Amino acid sequence: MNQEKALDLIIHKIKKDYAEDVAFLAIMGSYARGTHHEHSDLDLFFLPSTPRGESLGFTFILDGIGYDLWPISLSRLQNIASQKEPLASILAEAKIKYWHTEEDLERFLALKEKAKTSASKEVLLEKLPLLKSKLQESAFSLLLMKDLAEFRKIAMKQVKTIFYVLSLLHGTAPSGNYLKNKENLITMTGVPKDFYAHLDGLFEEDTLEELKTHVIDVTETAVHLIEDFLGSAEARRSPAKEVFNGFYEELVNHYHKIRHAAERNDPKECLLAAASLENEISETLAHVSGNLPVLPPLVGAFHPNDLRSMVDAAKIHEDAFLLYLKNEEVPLRVFETIEEFSAYLDNLS
Repeated sequence: MNQEKALDLIIHKIKKDYAEDVAFLAIMGSYARGTHHEHSDLDLFFLPSTPRGESLGFTFILDGIGYDLWPISLSRLQNIASQKEPLASILAEAKIKYWHTEEDLERFLALKEKAKTSASKEVLLEKLPLLKSKLQESAFSLLLMKDLAEFRKIAMKQVKTIFYVLSLLHGTAPSGNYLKNKENLITMTGVPKDFYAHLDGLFEEDTLEELKTHVIDVTETAVHLIEDFLGSAEARRSPAKEVFNGFYEELVNHYHKIRHAAERNDPKECLLAAASLENEISETLAHVSGNLPVLPPLVGAFHPNDLRSMVDAAKIHEDAFLLYLKNEEVPLRVFETIEEFSAYLDNLS
């Protein structure tokens, strides 16, 4: 097959002209899993050692078959291996085809092995609350849909997110292959017996009514599994008084950015600042024990043609967040005058 010949040519080119620029090259996807056929695309990724090596990345079509030569930085590979992105399978299933030095080979094998292991508790506590919100928001949108084609498109994203959640909780790498995911997760504890029947139903049913029934069931299962884990992890969390110490002082600038962007009528910067602030708070709350605040929406209040509403929303949000910090007895270092700050410094020992 041309795929194998093309791979040989790519490896030959690296050895001949890019030996110092590419640390290793690996195949991923169906070729790595051994599930490929004569029309399968060939997907490869490599770790560049230099900017010149990074420039080697490109996509192309040969005899009707797609090829992807994808450069991935070491920092991103490390994030993927740590399951901070739903791409761990590209490493866990990957097969190395070229390496420059034995050290490069060892680096690849270490990344591959790490991708096969469970995500750390820190990653789970950071990711799962965000994924829970994502699942619930998507499910709500799906229930309101009236277009079958649009429903199917968004439902497939929901399935992908659900597999990511289950894989994180099960301690396995999510696969890009549906049947492989089912095989990996079929024995997972806590999953109802009819879960996979509902999951399959999202591919097999033809009416919106039936499809919505299935999406509710599989989403509720994933959300309940997340809640069960977060509940059991409660003892490993810390009080808000500890987690949020120094947080507001560092993040207050986001509120200023929202107001400043609104004054300059800059919707892009306004939305970026609002989203960044909400994400920072949400991710930090994942590490907090006890009662969690119900904060008014920021991004939800965004209207590109009415940024005045964002100024008001930022004020309401900041007041609510400060009230939560006060109720949780989080210490705040806020000074109204330079004299107050000077006195604070004088009292530092």
